[in-house]
Amino acid sequence: PVFAGATEVLDVGCGRGELLDLFRSNGIQASGVDINAAMVAACRERGLDAETGDAVSYLERLPDGSLGGLIALQVVEHLEPPVLVRFLETAFLKLRPGAPLVLETINAACWMAFFETYIRDLTHARPLHPDTLRFLVTASGFSHADGRFRAAVEEKGRRRRVREAHIHARPSLE
Repeated sequence: PVFAGATEVLDVGCGRGELLDLFRSNGIQASGVDINAAMVAACRERGLDAETGDAVSYLERLPDGSLGGLIALQVVEHLEPPVLVRFLETAFLKLRPGAPLVLETINAACWMAFFETYIRDLTHARPLHPDTLRFLVTASGFSHADGRFRAAVEEKGRRRRVREAHIHARPSLE
Protein backbone atom coordinates (compact mmCIF):
# COMPACT_ATOMS: atom_id res chain seq x y z
CA PRO A 1 0.00 0.00 0.00
CA VAL A 2 2.90 2.41 0.60
CA PHE A 3 3.66 2.32 -3.13
CA ALA A 4 0.08 2.24 -4.47
CA GLY A 5 -0.07 4.43 -7.55
CA ALA A 6 3.69 5.02 -7.59
CA THR A 7 5.78 4.88 -10.75
CA GLU A 8 9.53 4.51 -11.23
CA VAL A 9 10.01 2.61 -7.96
CA LEU A 10 13.51 1.24 -7.35
CA ASP A 11 14.08 -2.00 -5.45
CA VAL A 12 17.65 -1.85 -4.13
CA GLY A 13 18.99 -5.35 -3.50
CA CYS A 14 16.21 -6.86 -5.60
CA GLY A 15 17.58 -10.41 -5.33
CA ARG A 16 15.46 -12.92 -7.24
CA GLY A 17 12.81 -10.27 -7.91
CA GLU A 18 9.97 -11.36 -5.63
CA LEU A 19 9.13 -7.76 -4.80
CA LEU A 20 9.44 -6.71 -8.44
CA ASP A 21 6.93 -9.47 -9.28
CA LEU A 22 4.60 -8.14 -6.59
CA PHE A 23 4.89 -4.60 -7.92
CA ARG A 24 4.21 -5.79 -11.47
CA SER A 25 1.14 -7.78 -10.39
CA ASN A 26 -0.19 -4.61 -8.73
CA GLY A 27 0.43 -2.38 -11.74
CA ILE A 28 3.37 -0.53 -10.18
CA GLN A 29 6.22 0.23 -12.57
CA ALA A 30 9.43 -0.79 -10.81
CA SER A 31 13.01 -1.75 -11.52
CA GLY A 32 15.72 -3.33 -9.43
CA VAL A 33 19.43 -3.18 -8.82
CA ASP A 34 21.54 -5.87 -7.17
CA ILE A 35 25.26 -6.56 -6.89
CA ASN A 36 24.67 -10.26 -7.60
CA ALA A 37 24.69 -10.83 -11.37
CA ALA A 38 23.07 -14.27 -11.04
CA MET A 39 20.10 -12.76 -9.20
CA VAL A 40 19.75 -10.05 -11.85
CA ALA A 41 19.85 -12.73 -14.57
CA ALA A 42 17.05 -14.61 -12.78
CA CYS A 43 14.99 -11.41 -12.74
CA ARG A 44 15.57 -10.74 -16.42
CA GLU A 45 14.62 -14.31 -17.34
CA ARG A 46 11.17 -13.53 -15.93
CA GLY A 47 10.94 -10.27 -17.83
CA LEU A 48 11.73 -8.04 -14.86
CA ASP A 49 13.69 -4.81 -15.22
CA ALA A 50 16.88 -5.30 -13.19
CA GLU A 51 20.48 -4.19 -13.48
CA THR A 52 23.70 -5.38 -11.90
CA GLY A 53 25.47 -2.77 -9.81
CA ASP A 54 25.92 -1.25 -6.39
CA ALA A 55 23.17 0.96 -4.99
CA VAL A 56 25.10 4.20 -4.65
CA SER A 57 26.67 4.13 -8.13
CA TYR A 58 23.31 3.24 -9.66
CA LEU A 59 21.52 6.05 -7.82
CA GLU A 60 24.17 8.61 -8.70
CA ARG A 61 23.55 7.99 -12.42
CA LEU A 62 19.84 8.79 -12.13
CA PRO A 63 18.46 12.28 -12.66
CA ASP A 64 17.44 14.12 -9.50
CA GLY A 65 13.75 13.70 -8.70
CA SER A 66 13.36 10.75 -11.07
CA LEU A 67 12.18 8.10 -8.59
CA GLY A 68 8.64 7.68 -7.35
CA GLY A 69 9.76 5.40 -4.53
CA LEU A 70 12.70 3.42 -3.22
CA ILE A 71 12.73 0.24 -1.19
CA ALA A 72 15.73 -1.60 0.26
CA LEU A 73 14.93 -4.74 2.22
CA GLN A 74 17.76 -6.20 4.30
CA VAL A 75 20.35 -3.98 2.60
CA VAL A 76 21.37 -1.06 4.85
CA GLU A 77 22.96 -3.29 7.50
CA HIS A 78 25.45 -4.42 4.83
CA LEU A 79 26.73 -0.88 4.23
CA GLU A 80 29.61 0.72 6.09
CA PRO A 81 28.55 4.01 7.75
CA PRO A 82 30.08 6.39 5.14
CA VAL A 83 28.46 4.39 2.31
CA LEU A 84 25.13 4.29 4.15
CA VAL A 85 25.16 8.07 4.61
CA ARG A 86 26.02 8.57 0.93
CA PHE A 87 23.25 6.13 -0.05
CA LEU A 88 20.65 8.01 2.02
CA GLU A 89 21.76 11.46 0.84
CA THR A 90 21.73 10.31 -2.79
CA ALA A 91 18.32 8.64 -2.38
CA PHE A 92 16.95 11.93 -1.04
CA LEU A 93 18.10 13.73 -4.19
CA LYS A 94 16.76 11.08 -6.57
CA LEU A 95 13.31 10.72 -5.00
CA ARG A 96 10.48 13.06 -5.97
CA PRO A 97 9.10 15.17 -3.14
CA GLY A 98 6.77 13.02 -1.05
CA ALA A 99 7.91 9.74 -2.63
CA PRO A 100 8.27 6.90 -0.12
CA LEU A 101 11.56 5.48 1.09
CA VAL A 102 11.24 2.09 2.79
CA LEU A 103 14.23 0.52 4.54
CA GLU A 104 13.98 -2.81 6.32
CA THR A 105 16.69 -4.12 8.59
CA ILE A 106 17.05 -6.43 11.53
CA ASN A 107 16.11 -4.68 14.76
CA ALA A 108 19.48 -4.56 16.52
CA ALA A 109 17.74 -3.27 19.67
CA CYS A 110 16.07 -6.66 20.01
CA TRP A 111 18.53 -9.11 21.58
CA MET A 112 16.85 -12.14 20.05
CA ALA A 113 16.95 -10.64 16.56
CA PHE A 114 20.55 -9.53 17.04
CA PHE A 115 21.89 -12.83 18.37
CA GLU A 116 19.64 -15.20 16.43
CA THR A 117 19.86 -13.44 13.07
CA TYR A 118 22.19 -10.47 12.75
CA ILE A 119 25.49 -11.94 13.88
CA ARG A 120 24.98 -15.14 11.88
CA ASP A 121 25.48 -13.29 8.60
CA LEU A 122 29.14 -12.39 8.12
CA THR A 123 28.28 -9.92 5.36
CA HIS A 124 26.57 -7.58 7.85
CA ALA A 125 28.76 -4.50 8.25
CA ARG A 126 27.20 -2.91 11.32
CA PRO A 127 24.01 -3.26 13.34
CA LEU A 128 21.68 -0.29 13.06
CA HIS A 129 19.67 0.68 16.10
CA PRO A 130 16.22 1.91 14.98
CA ASP A 131 16.88 5.36 16.47
CA THR A 132 20.21 5.61 14.67
CA LEU A 133 18.66 4.72 11.33
CA ARG A 134 15.81 7.17 11.95
CA PHE A 135 18.36 9.90 12.72
CA LEU A 136 20.42 9.14 9.58
CA VAL A 137 17.31 9.26 7.40
CA THR A 138 16.18 12.65 8.71
CA ALA A 139 19.75 14.03 8.69
CA SER A 140 19.87 13.12 4.99
CA GLY A 141 17.00 15.53 4.27
CA PHE A 142 13.86 13.43 4.67
CA SER A 143 11.10 15.25 6.56
CA HIS A 144 10.40 12.41 8.96
CA ALA A 145 11.17 8.76 9.54
CA ASP A 146 8.59 6.36 10.90
CA GLY A 147 9.86 3.13 12.44
CA ARG A 148 7.59 0.09 12.32
CA PHE A 149 8.27 -3.20 14.02
CA ARG A 150 7.01 -6.57 12.90
CA ALA A 151 5.57 -9.12 15.27
CA ALA A 152 7.91 -11.04 17.54
CA VAL A 153 9.52 -14.14 16.09
CA GLU A 154 7.67 -17.22 17.25
CA GLU A 155 9.58 -20.31 18.37
CA LYS A 156 8.74 -22.23 15.17
CA GLY A 157 10.31 -19.41 13.14
CA ARG A 158 13.59 -19.44 15.01
CA ARG A 159 16.65 -21.33 13.87
CA ARG A 160 17.46 -24.53 15.68
CA ARG A 161 20.06 -24.18 18.39
CA VAL A 162 23.46 -25.71 17.79
CA ARG A 163 24.41 -28.18 20.51
CA GLU A 164 27.59 -27.27 22.39
CA ALA A 165 29.18 -30.58 21.42
CA HIS A 166 29.16 -29.42 17.80
CA ILE A 167 30.93 -26.19 18.62
CA HIS A 168 34.08 -27.72 20.14
CA ALA A 169 36.89 -28.51 17.76
CA ARG A 170 40.48 -29.75 18.03
CA PRO A 171 43.38 -28.81 15.83
CA SER A 172 44.42 -31.39 13.31
CA LEU A 173 47.54 -33.42 14.15
CA GLU A 174 48.61 -33.39 10.50
